[in-house]
Amino acid sequence: MPSVRMDSTSRQTVYKRQKVDLQHNLQQDINKFREISNCNLDQLRNGEKRHFKSKQKHHLVLGFHKNLVSIDAQRNETCFERERARTGKYSQCLQPNFNMLHFEIQHDGLDYNILHQRDTEHAIQMLTSSKWHESTRGAVHWQFDQNLPRCLAKPTKKGGSFTLDGFEYNLLHKLGSGSCGTVFLCRTKDQEQSQEHDRFALKVQHPVGCLAWEFKVLGRLKDRVTDNNMFPKASSINFFSNGGAIQMTAGSESGFNLLDVVNLYKGNVPELIAIHYTHRMLCTLEELHLRGKFLHADVKPDNWIIRNHPEIVSDLMLIDFGRAVELSDKVMREGLRGRVAAEDLECIAMRNERKWCFDIDCFGLCVCSHTLLFGTYMELVKTRGNKWILKEPLRRYWQTPLWRLLFDSFINIEALDVGTYAKKLDDIKQAFAMHLAFKKRELKQLLLNLNTLLPHRKI
Repeated sequence: MPSVRMDSTSRQTVYKRQKVDLQHNLQQDINKFREISNCNLDQLRNGEKRHFKSKQKHHLVLGFHKNLVSIDAQRNETCFERERARTGKYSQCLQPNFNMLHFEIQHDGLDYNILHQRDTEHAIQMLTSSKWHESTRGAVHWQFDQNLPRCLAKPTKKGGSFTLDGFEYNLLHKLGSGSCGTVFLCRTKDQEQSQEHDRFALKVQHPVGCLAWEFKVLGRLKDRVTDNNMFPKASSINFFSNGGAIQMTAGSESGFNLLDVVNLYKGNVPELIAIHYTHRMLCTLEELHLRGKFLHADVKPDNWIIRNHPEIVSDLMLIDFGRAVELSDKVMREGLRGRVAAEDLECIAMRNERKWCFDIDCFGLCVCSHTLLFGTYMELVKTRGNKWILKEPLRRYWQTPLWRLLFDSFINIEALDVGTYAKKLDDIKQAFAMHLAFKKRELKQLLLNLNTLLPHRKI
């Protein structure tokens, strides 16, 4: 029997029907599953065994779990890949709908890893499109036929000079480094007396996916947040064959962070300095969450840079937004799931495999404050009432009501709507500000002494 050739319209109609049928079958399984079982969906997806009183329940649960896995493969193999092989791209009606497969059926939150991967891919696509306006969001330079300058790829203590976009720069010294990237302090070449605004931070990283996403995040924060000194301002990004580099404002010329302050005091930071920096962190998270509409998702002591401020003797800048999440309506409504932080930085919701949102940044702030107070990362113990408290008790001569307000509110934080969270955050911030208002002279002297103790650069 001769084969029948379909035109593109008929083929798309068939694919639409397949998509609708798959969605319908999946929804039927979900409805049946809800009627006979109250199992946790995470337990099913993680392959945990559950015993049921009837074989019908057991069979349906296994069928539901199998359908969740097979539907994704079936859609991709029968629809998307065929269309891609035929035309070289996905048609609009067959765009992969991640929401249907991974998000909307998850009543315990959106998967962070899938969401972040999608954000990084979209960031690279946007940076290569004509929609990116260089005048307001920074310049983008693609140089895939070239490698990173040698002094950036393999830096030495002597520094060096390099060229970007036709301009020559001097590499002064390293500000900091992480698992994937390094940040350098640079300035325009042949400037004997370079002003502060002529110097900048250059973040070099490979792979470039998170770097592109960070560049996009910083551009949006620049548009949304009034006090831009709380976060770096990115001016350009360069892509090379073996990595990428973001040019941004430097929080300081030394690169010292909260962890360096703790080490400088050998774990005995004055409590008033800890209260001051905690207050500044609260102000920064308020701007980031409520006005910037982003979660940082990696708040820790070494991501808070010590910087000078015209009105504040010693202020903070939050850096490293490669793991940030935009607080869209969907994220705010459904929350996030997944254990995405280091073990010491996992909020309670992550440890209990529940959905989370503001929890991750608030818990990170508590870790930073605990490090300032005790000189160590935070350890918790669980009480009989399922409440988590500090393993090491607060000192009696400290401002215990203030610290209890912070730790009790942010360690055991529950899923909150944005209004309730904003009110709680503001109450804690005002409590810290009220205490500092009576200690201005003493605090100023302590911070001036700290500035004299901090070296001009890291050794």
